[in-house]
Amino acid sequence: ISDGIHFVDLLSWLFGRQPLAVTAATSDPLGRGLDDAAFLSLDYGGVRAIVEASCFSPEPRRDLEILGTAGVLRADLLAKSGRLEVYGHHHERDERGAWQAICGEVREVEIGHEEPLTSELAGFVEACRTGRASPVAADGFDGAAATAVLEAAERSAREGRCIALDFPARQPEARSQSKLRKVPLSRVEIDDEIRHRVIAAVDSGQYILGPECKALEKELAEWIGRKHCVLLANATAGLVLTMDALGIGAGDEVLVPAQTAFPTIEAIFRAGATPVFLDIDESHCLDPAWLEPRITARTKAIVPVHLYGHPCDLDAIGDVARRHGLLVLEDCAQAQGAEWREKRVGGFGVAGVFSFYPSKNLPTLGDGGAVVTDDAGLARKLRMLRDHGRREKFEHEIVGWNLRFGEIQAAATRVLLRRLDASNEGRRRVAARYDEALQGLPLGLPREGKLAKHVYHLYVVRTPERDALQRHLKERGIQTGIHYPVPNHLQPATLGRAGVRSEALPKTEAVCREILTLPCWGAMQDEDVDYVAEAIRSFFAGRS
Repeated sequence: ISDGIHFVDLLSWLFGRQPLAVTAATSDPLGRGLDDAAFLSLDYGGVRAIVEASCFSPEPRRDLEILGTAGVLRADLLAKSGRLEVYGHHHERDERGAWQAICGEVREVEIGHEEPLTSELAGFVEACRTGRASPVAADGFDGAAATAVLEAAERSAREGRCIALDFPARQPEARSQSKLRKVPLSRVEIDDEIRHRVIAAVDSGQYILGPECKALEKELAEWIGRKHCVLLANATAGLVLTMDALGIGAGDEVLVPAQTAFPTIEAIFRAGATPVFLDIDESHCLDPAWLEPRITARTKAIVPVHLYGHPCDLDAIGDVARRHGLLVLEDCAQAQGAEWREKRVGGFGVAGVFSFYPSKNLPTLGDGGAVVTDDAGLARKLRMLRDHGRREKFEHEIVGWNLRFGEIQAAATRVLLRRLDASNEGRRRVAARYDEALQGLPLGLPREGKLAKHVYHLYVVRTPERDALQRHLKERGIQTGIHYPVPNHLQPATLGRAGVRSEALPKTEAVCREILTLPCWGAMQDEDVDYVAEAIRSFFAGRS
């Protein structure tokens, strides 16, 4: 029964309306007291759907024909080949009852054969039970209507006549929910070129720090404009090892924005140093005005975080660092390809640290990171630290770690690096479309500084109604995120820790209550952007 209900509902969804009339007939050709054959005709006004089913033929069959003014579609719904036949404008049946095209061609469309309607049926039944829409099913309204159609079909077969149907107009909101899209927060596009490179790396038999890693280190250093690149297991390792190699440790203070992913702060703690938290500016990055008032005799470094893909004010940060003799270690985990004064981030401080986490602009298959620098001594020490402190095989100069990068990841990332500029331009296109579609709403949109190039790792908006908007979008199949809901100076792992200063950061704390990340990736389609924007506009329209 649920299969029949769902089948009728799919037809109604396809035509955008419930049928106007139904005609049905059944027969018992074998005289067993069972209806072994059935005929069902649904009239949608200008389009008719006919289903013929039989259990007594040599093989069970269920045929669907959709008749319209433009042509005829015929499908064997039980055929393992999944074959559809599409007929041209003019047609007639031959003596065997088969459709024959008078002009035009008979076109065959091959479709993949999968277990039919498994997830759709499960979602449909749940929608009928709860009365709420499911992203993979129609809603309870359509379920009730489809049930009524089948009840009318039973009556038609019993009484031998056409039964007219009269459905009430449905509410627009209910209809829109039956056409939910699924929009993820981000997506990594994996194609055959990447698969072939990965398979070649697998077949090579060399899986750690081999030729693919060496090639990626060379290519990434050149792309950023640095002399050296050292690949590591992840970006957190890059921050920890770089601070270790630079001698930043116990008793030292590091100036860092509170609004960042916790691993930035974690790395400072792991190095043995103490973070000094700073507030942010309108770009969500470190506010340079907070730097000098918080410099002490113990201050050793500044870690500017290019958050969401927007670069920090590297002019102002560099000026402060030079005046006070401080190191600048750039956290570029979210900003591969971002620019300040037409120079890529990662090229300003003593070193820049990058992440290849799958959601990043430059991802890998798994996790990974890199440090870029012009300092040959720093690069040499990082190479030892990542590989148990060894200079040569079985010769360990210092105590290190096991934080090496893999060949399979490097093979994939090399392909994605070649595409990164185009992918970043795709993200900028998505952001521009959001900007235009969301203008005029009570919603804070991201800003791009005059000297900056934003690569929109995340497209982050602000609203005091953040939680309600997030629920509204989730109900419409749109995934969102919050980056980040708890400021790092208020994290349980930070509060009360020895040496950490307690200071209010008003902008950071306000932002964390209001920010919401919308779906954004380089190959995101305009239709998905428009769907998200329309859902946001509908949210605020309901509050006006």
